[in-house]
Amino acid sequence: MPSIYTLFSFLFALEVCQSAVLKQNVKNSPASIDPIVEWGLKELFSSRRYRRSVLSTNPNINQIASQTTSYIGTRRLYGKTGVLLQITSDGTVSGSVDCTSEYTKLEVHSVGKGMKRIKGIKTGRFVAINANGDLYSTTTPSDETIFKEAQSSSTYNTYASAKYYITSHYDAFISIGRNGVARNASGTLMSQNKVKFLLVSGCSASSN
Repeated sequence: MPSIYTLFSFLFALEVCQSAVLKQNVKNSPASIDPIVEWGLKELFSSRRYRRSVLSTNPNINQIASQTTSYIGTRRLYGKTGVLLQITSDGTVSGSVDCTSEYTKLEVHSVGKGMKRIKGIKTGRFVAINANGDLYSTTTPSDETIFKEAQSSSTYNTYASAKYYITSHYDAFISIGRNGVARNASGTLMSQNKVKFLLVSGCSASSN
């Protein structure tokens, strides 16, 4: 039975050969080779940019966006990672441990059944997810600012893009890591703590 070292050596040699063949093909007939081939096989399947380009659009988004919007109340979104969602003055969506920050105060709006918009009171900006899965904010409500609210456990909720999805509707979530950095929605799962939030009226999970 071959050793692990021998196996890895074989795989490495195979990858080198494949890369050499691809480069030679591109050199000999560049007009007939798609530019993406130049990345090589490894880069194609491991590239973060490639993975972010796979979000699909919900065909029902126009119907969802046409629903009547109503104001629910002022809340904070307290993440299971221990940070509060905030929209800062430069429009960045991130997490903060400062529960006294005005940037963590949010307005929650209902857009039909189970759908929400989240607006920062201080900045007047709405949380949104774009086609690349990036979390951002905008002053203009649109179909990218609508999220499907769902209960992930007995207490925590998730907020998934109503417009974009990875493999099935409502599986691309608002996600804030423990360090306060917003994560790309294309790599999120409902089981992750960084996508789970409590709607609270005060500063912590005990004040809802």
